[in-house]
Amino acid sequence: MVHRTLFQFQDLDADMPQLHPLIVPWSISPSTPSLGFASRNIDGVNHGYVTFVGFLGETTKLCSQHGRYKQIAVVLEQVQFAKLYPENSASDSARIDGYDWSLVPNFADENNALKGATRRFQDQWNATDLCPQPSAFTVHDSELLSDLRVPVDKFKHYLFVGDDFNVEVVAKSMTWQVVEAPAEAASSS
Repeated sequence: MVHRTLFQFQDLDADMPQLHPLIVPWSISPSTPSLGFASRNIDGVNHGYVTFVGFLGETTKLCSQHGRYKQIAVVLEQVQFAKLYPENSASDSARIDGYDWSLVPNFADENNALKGATRRFQDQWNATDLCPQPSAFTVHDSELLSDLRVPVDKFKHYLFVGDDFNVEVVAKSMTWQVVEAPAEAASSS
């Protein structure tokens, strides 16, 4: 098993399902084991909820509004499949390693050296307000979509990579929101 870091990638393999980073302004915090999944059936429709501590960048708009770290909730509509599994599970890690990671940026310099990669990563994120590698992906050419026999033009295969757990979900759509902590109850004396 290969544990993926922020800047690793492999060469393109046309036979492998390809990961595309989600276009979002946050990243699943790589140092906080907080990735979770819950589901709920509402009026016969399955909804999935992926929650985690999100890193919001250094000088991004989202960071200036909420701080560097905040709870994020991803809401997935019409869930057809969901699986939460340990990052070090041998059988499930084989699936992760079976994805083409070539579109996941590695921020190497012109000599393919990673020295300074973290700074280049942060600079791009700060300049665009979009995280270039959020540890959340759509899986293109997914065999799982075919296996489930869902319309590939209407459903997506999502992958969320956490420190201790990974979550894979097939759903029709995805939205996200920053979770604000409820106001602390006033203490009585």
